[in-house]
Amino acid sequence: MAAANIMAARSLLEKDPQYAFAAARLLLLALYQEALGHPVSFERMKAEYAAYFAQYIHKAVDLDLLSPDLLQFDLKLLGHYLKPKRDMIYLLIKSE
Repeated sequence: MAAANIMAARSLLEKDPQYAFAAARLLLLALYQEALGHPVSFERMKAEYAAYFAQYIHKAVDLDLLSPDLLQFDLKLLGHYLKPKRDMIYLLIKSE
């Protein structure tokens, strides 16, 4: 369903370039869902960012994708400094 919505928004780009932003937001929601394993809104993502960051680092270390040295840091604290709204900056740059 998410892919269909993204493709529908992309198909309307010729009529109105603002659909690029809509398509990018839909894609971002799909990426959040893929990462977290369940659907999430932009508002809910604000709350889940910090917790998911620590889980991601632990999982990546378990899979030998990241160095175990990263586990020495306070991952929950670092996660709280992440700003989900910055994902929107990327969307604005990529959709222009």
